[in-house]
Amino acid sequence: GFGDYKSNCFDIVIDPDNSAILYAANGWWDTNLGAVYKSTNFGESWTVINNKLPDAQIWSIALDKNSPTNSRTLYAASYKNGVYKTTDGGQNWSEINTGLGVIDNVTGLKNLKVKKIVIDPNNSNILYAGIETKTIENGNNLRSVQGGIFKSSDAGISWTRIGLDQITVWDIDISPTNSQVIYTCVKSEYDHSQQTSYAGGVYKSTDGGTTWTMMDSGFGSTDNLNVSDLTIDPTNTNTLYAVTTDAAYHDLAGGRGIFKSTDGAQTWTSFNEGLGVWYFETIVLSPNADKIFAGSGGNGVVVRNLAPLALEWSYFTAQKQVNDALLTWATTTEENVSHFEILRRFEGGDWQNIGRIDAEGYSTQSQRYQFIDKNVPDNDDFSATAYYQLKAIDFDGKQTWNDIHSLYWSEASTHIFIYPNPAKNVVNIQNLQGHEIKRISIFDPFGKMVLFSKKSNQLDISGLKAGIYEVQIDTRYQVFGERLVVE
Repeated sequence: GFGDYKSNCFDIVIDPDNSAILYAANGWWDTNLGAVYKSTNFGESWTVINNKLPDAQIWSIALDKNSPTNSRTLYAASYKNGVYKTTDGGQNWSEINTGLGVIDNVTGLKNLKVKKIVIDPNNSNILYAGIETKTIENGNNLRSVQGGIFKSSDAGISWTRIGLDQITVWDIDISPTNSQVIYTCVKSEYDHSQQTSYAGGVYKSTDGGTTWTMMDSGFGSTDNLNVSDLTIDPTNTNTLYAVTTDAAYHDLAGGRGIFKSTDGAQTWTSFNEGLGVWYFETIVLSPNADKIFAGSGGNGVVVRNLAPLALEWSYFTAQKQVNDALLTWATTTEENVSHFEILRRFEGGDWQNIGRIDAEGYSTQSQRYQFIDKNVPDNDDFSATAYYQLKAIDFDGKQTWNDIHSLYWSEASTHIFIYPNPAKNVVNIQNLQGHEIKRISIFDPFGKMVLFSKKSNQLDISGLKAGIYEVQIDTRYQVFGERLVVE
């Protein structure tokens, strides 16, 4: 096993020529202790390989696929210690930090909080390292030592900083078909020494890291935007998936879920249908790109089948009938559709499957369905607001979701109201007593977040097209939802 660090595994690398051999990056949060582990039997047992490697969190491992199979070259990102290299499969490690890290002007020490290390797939001499910003407290004063992205062109002998607008880099991804194309995932950061804010998001280089462009269109506000990981579709390198996460102190920033781009990061759209979690640390595609896996700190892994389901929704409505909820929906076309699952969650709770309705299966005509959720207030986990969503599943297991609807069983004075509704240019949030607003999000009928605001009692909606939108208001302890009609 992983010994003292078995609860925290940050990275796993599989030997491309021998899948029985794995390397794992592990560590412990509070004391910054960690190790690299190796398995030669598909992970059944593990051995620590830490000779001359500091006892510190290992956040990332990179394996040189061109190195000899019996004496692999690997690189390890040792948190606060920089990058270490082995040329004998992990038996011995050496520090390779010349030029790596920004120097603290006060102490003269480098910031070596390395989070990511990658190798150019077409040139083993080219390495990239991502480092996060270091914040230092001195009484009531704070100062920052920037992180950033660094490049080595000589297999780690020397390093040079590139992309100066990126001061906390969590992930680096190189296009499998063109190693000049590089993406980075960057955390929004405030430099206390410069008293300057740096935007988070996705950055792209098309010239091997010489120049960079921010590619944040569709994520919403760059304020407190923390993109934690990105994956490239191996079957179409213009298709990307990125995940966002919350801040270390959750009240500073919340995650925004999963995003997808089909144009090489030029634009991003929300990919959050059916999700009950909005903050993720990692994302990966299956080799043939038919499934996507996203890992969330504390909430496990979510999996989505990406193969299209041949169904076209017509509408979905939710109506309160005394203590019951009447759900009605219709489809315009169905092909190979097995059934619908009805999902419900109350404020602060998890999604639950509360029913199933068989589908018509194959149809080119409108099909109508309904489901009654009886005696909603009698549920043990009942709260004032219930959210409903539909999931359609075909006979091959592929899935798709409809948008989320909410119903209320309480008109207490602590309820949140939106007015005017319908609205044109401005909408107000009323009756917020007792609620500390964390963020307000507006979603279109396809689940795409089109407006994002923090701690505001008034929203400018003049940029929204006419239509029906879902407003989600996140408070410290509850989530409220309202239907908004924009004229």
